Amino acid sequence: MMKESIIEKSTVSLDGIKRILVKFFFTNADLVPPGIRQQKRLSDAEMDEIHAKQNPEKGQKGRVRFGRVDTGEHFIDNLQSVGASILPVQLAKAGYGAVDIHTFIKEGRPKKNKQGGYSQSQKKHVVSVTFQKGSGSEMGLGLSEDQNKVLVSLFNGGETSWVCHGYKNRGAENMTLNFMNIKRENPRLTLATTDRGKIMVIENDPSIVEEFCQ
Repeated sequence: MMKESIIEKSTVSLDGIKRILVKFFFTNADLVPPGIRQQKRLSDAEMDEIHAKQNPEKGQKGRVRFGRVDTGEHFIDNLQSVGASILPVQLAKAGYGAVDIHTFIKEGRPKKNKQGGYSQSQKKHVVSVTFQKGSGSEMGLGLSEDQNKVLVSLFNGGETSWVCHGYKNRGAENMTLNFMNIKRENPRLTLATTDRGKIMVIENDPSIVEEFCQ
């Protein structure tokens, strides 16, 4: 069984959360599903200004990323071998429907390396899906037919695993789930929601997944 510490740290209440952003990061643009609307991303300074207003107590300096402001609770931290294929169904069960999908380019920036210095990260092509509370119980209810097809192809990767990070943005009504470093392999873990309004990490075992998907 999975270590209890992983379950406890990664189980977070959805109370008060009105919007969940699910982002997929690709370093290879060819892996981005075609047909997704491209949008210009806000600059780091603009993003940090928004975050600082949402949480003034932690908006004065960066905690995690070099030169950046992080104001959220980092409840999933660099978790390996996580699948996303059942996530839309799980979020729908909790009352969240997809209302927007777009892609943007995130330019490379300095990141801390193992030697204690900084190196430049790779440019990433990011696909962002917004799930809104109260948007219906069906996946893609707020999307067009073409957008819904893209959504299905994006999440329908049973043999795809990711490194996952999760942030619950304090002082706001948002949660962010980031999926990075794609691998073509069966994931060991996946994300699910509970009847008590929580999101959690579970083992990607068919019998366990079936229980949560009922």
